[in-house]
Amino acid sequence: MLTRDDLLSPAALKRKRVKLRRGEVFVREMTGAERENYFNELLSGSDEIKMVPGVQARLVCMCTVDENMNQVFNDDDTDAINRAMSGAMIQEIVLAILALSAVTETDAEDIESNFAPDPKPAHGSGSRKLSAAQ
Repeated sequence: MLTRDDLLSPAALKRKRVKLRRGEVFVREMTGAERENYFNELLSGSDEIKMVPGVQARLVCMCTVDENMNQVFNDDDTDAINRAMSGAMIQEIVLAILALSAVTETDAEDIESNFAPDPKPAHGSGSRKLSAAQ
């Protein structure tokens, strides 16, 4: 039986080796909080999922790890990733991260459909709330 410490350790996250044209990298799955933030960023103030500039590079930055599960990039590397890596390479890495994190197209559609405009927006902000039971 897994203990609390086992479940909360970074080693509990799945890791995968991704083969690229220039070599290999390890990626890890997103934590629950990272996954929620990823979808919140994709929704970014609207009820439709859209591509947000830099979101893929931030995902690569956050989830690319070494063999000891240490993050390879720091948060300031997103611009460098976008400039230096091909779109195809970024996409290969992102797809591996999303697969490890159990994010599918259906998941994205489900998350989008669970967001509805708040019928009583606070101060006319047009805020959204999760319509599913919380």
